[in-house]
Amino acid sequence: MEIPPPLDGMIRELVHHPFGKAHRLEPVPSPWLLPGPRTGRSMEPVSLSRRLKVLGIRPRPIRNASLMDLATEFPAFVFSRLLGFSEQTAAPDGRE
Repeated sequence: MEIPPPLDGMIRELVHHPFGKAHRLEPVPSPWLLPGPRTGRSMEPVSLSRRLKVLGIRPRPIRNASLMDLATEFPAFVFSRLLGFSEQTAAPDGRE
């Protein structure tokens, strides 16, 4: 899956030059792309959402559009099992 600009460049920059204190507190490099303030944990979704909004990226509509796109590619049963949705919610046109 390709990540569209400008997010692709931001992610590359983050991988090569992590920010914050979390990566310095851990004895080994963090396995997380976005390390959180607590050692061994990823950034909290709310914190990530706030940072994205500051950059002008609205995460909720993008998330919803991505989920709708995935829902059209997988059968409702598979999609519902992967994400924990009911089959009725997972079916984009109400079918199961």
